[in-house]
Amino acid sequence: MVTAYERGDKEPSEPTLTRLTHALDFPKEFFLAPDLDQIPEEASSFRAATRMTARQRDRALASGALALALSDWIEERFQLPEVAVPTYQGVDPETAAEAVRGEWQLGQR
Repeated sequence: MVTAYERGDKEPSEPTLTRLTHALDFPKEFFLAPDLDQIPEEASSFRAATRMTARQRDRALASGALALALSDWIEERFQLPEVAVPTYQGVDPETAAEAVRGEWQLGQR
């Protein structure tokens, strides 16, 4: 039945929707929201795509779509700082990592 709900083949009744929201600890609005834009497979890159099942691929793409929706939600509600990723050309990775940790005041741990 859950698969039928996920595919949009069936709509859960109000009591079923209430039970789902309690069991999964998600707000009802999450389940009533419009479908997310799907990420096209060709827009993604998997390290070992040939060793991945279709189910694993679809789960990864669906997780990406949720992550994009979450990012949009955060950006609508919060003023985020500008991204400031330093570049260190001609420096080995260990030195660059140490410099970034110092610049961002992350410490050595």
